Amino acid sequence: MLWKTINTLYDRAAGFVTVGLPFLGFGLVRRWFGLLAAAGWPAASGVTLGAVPLSGVAECVALALVLLCARRSVPFYDRAGLWLGAAVLLAAGSACALAPSLMGVPALVGVGGQVAAAVGSAVLFCVWMEALGCLPPLKTAIAYCWSMVVCEAVWALVGVLPQDAAVASVAAIPFCSIALFVSGIRRIPTVHLPQRGAHQPDLRSLWRLLVWICALSFAFGLADSLTGAGIQGASYVGKLIPALVILVGSICFSSVFDLGVVYRFTLPLVVVGFAALFVLPGQTAFAQVFLSAGDECFMVLAYLIVCASAYRRRYSAVRLCAAVSLAHTLVITFGQAVGSGTLVAQAPGSIVAYAVLGFSAAFAVVASVLVFREKDFYLQAGTPRSDGDAAKTALLEELAGKAGDSKLSARELEIALHMMEGERNAEIASNLFIAPGTVRAHVSKIYAKLGVSTREEFMALVQGAAL
Repeated sequence: MLWKTINTLYDRAAGFVTVGLPFLGFGLVRRWFGLLAAAGWPAASGVTLGAVPLSGVAECVALALVLLCARRSVPFYDRAGLWLGAAVLLAAGSACALAPSLMGVPALVGVGGQVAAAVGSAVLFCVWMEALGCLPPLKTAIAYCWSMVVCEAVWALVGVLPQDAAVASVAAIPFCSIALFVSGIRRIPTVHLPQRGAHQPDLRSLWRLLVWICALSFAFGLADSLTGAGIQGASYVGKLIPALVILVGSICFSSVFDLGVVYRFTLPLVVVGFAALFVLPGQTAFAQVFLSAGDECFMVLAYLIVCASAYRRRYSAVRLCAAVSLAHTLVITFGQAVGSGTLVAQAPGSIVAYAVLGFSAAFAVVASVLVFREKDFYLQAGTPRSDGDAAKTALLEELAGKAGDSKLSARELEIALHMMEGERNAEIASNLFIAPGTVRAHVSKIYAKLGVSTREEFMALVQGAAL
């Protein structure tokens, strides 16, 4: 019995490592400017335009261009010139950004390097998100968080290297990321890869998710103006917490771990982080840990939702991920600029500062509660269904009406559609990133509302009605 358990755990761990290994390249570009800081860049934000980092402006412009081009240019995975060019920009730009402080070259070279590195990292990030959107949701969570955990170790290693070696490693890492990207794409079944000409999602389907992101991003931006915006040791620790929690939960508790767990984990981090600013005004590092953890957790959740939706609908995740990243970057930068240029920064301990911060924190929490209602939590990132799915939905609603007065909920319709495609409960749970027990509960309700008691009776009912 003991060795059976050990073998099961070992095989599961080996499987998760196999899934996550090619996607380590994603973590290398996810927060690239933190890696530059570890390599010796004296200021994480570099040159600024007013209160806005130049690198942030360049990143926003690159994401906006990706967003505009994505409808006609996706998928990105088979455009080698795009991701190779982005890797060259990232490598050369990063080396140039580090050069003024390490080698004494003109500062203008560093400015150009910042812009090039920001554009390259934004494009590579979107390319990687498309690859993650080709994985089943549980594997997406594992690959995403595993890469982020390993990324922290890479940053620590680069930080202790001699300066010349640090610059060389930073210039080489983008090409390592591309090699891993090619390896990851080769492992994904062709049927799961987005195809050229496939239907692309309408951004209007993402409005509730974007509202939530903007509310939280602005609150975090204001909070950063009090805790000291930028790359800090406390921020590194905070961003590592969600990745570890989600990774351990996905591996060890996959039968009960779903997106709802991540959502419920996010809110306490946000509340504790903002509360610490009020209760412990002198302990900014403590507050920064929880604020950074909350910021990272809600962004991981947003990307998991978008990637899961892309996997379910078989479209490229590039467009939606670019929209999510652009909204977050723009609004959190705006929040930092507002906080730095108002009484919040000028009088951090004043009533005005606490009032502004308290209002933004309350608004973020209320937006979370209202926007992310559990009953339609997962479906809000979806896209309009195809005509075939619409016909199946109408058929299910008609059958439920004939069987009684009860209507199928949005979640029950989603699960029933998967059942109509022949998927078993375990497959549905994996594809929808919900616990198998939740699927069983919904299936029982579907049976009761349709007046059947087994999967065979359900299939016979819908197939008979469709004839």
